[in-house]
Amino acid sequence: MRYLLLSVTAGFLTCMASPGMASPLTYAPVSPAFQPGNPYAGTTLQAVAQAQEKHNTGSNTPLSPTANIAQTVQAALLSQITSQIYNDIFGQNAAASGTFNLGGGNLISFIRVGGQVQITFTDPTNGQTVISVPAP
Repeated sequence: MRYLLLSVTAGFLTCMASPGMASPLTYAPVSPAFQPGNPYAGTTLQAVAQAQEKHNTGSNTPLSPTANIAQTVQAALLSQITSQIYNDIFGQNAAASGTFNLGGGNLISFIRVGGQVQITFTDPTNGQTVISVPAP
């Protein structure tokens, strides 16, 4: 028994005193997107480029000043309407329920249910979309 204990202790001390036998770790990426010299990377790189390509409508002509102003005014009006709807649903004097008729069959209705606000968007083309968000 004593011989076995001395053998184990000597073996342990020998391992601790010897230099390490490990080699440094090196990292090589495996994604073809990181290996431009890889002949198999062409398909992956092409797919990435196509996904990042901006949508081209075929018309590169700039908007006229009148069309640009009309687009800006429309965006400002939509922003103001959105802010008003948001304040009516989530603002300080928020109602318990309500409906906003945007014309053309487009409706936004809401109702408070417990600690949630259920908002229903009705679009004649796409039907209804219902979301629930926590009430403030």
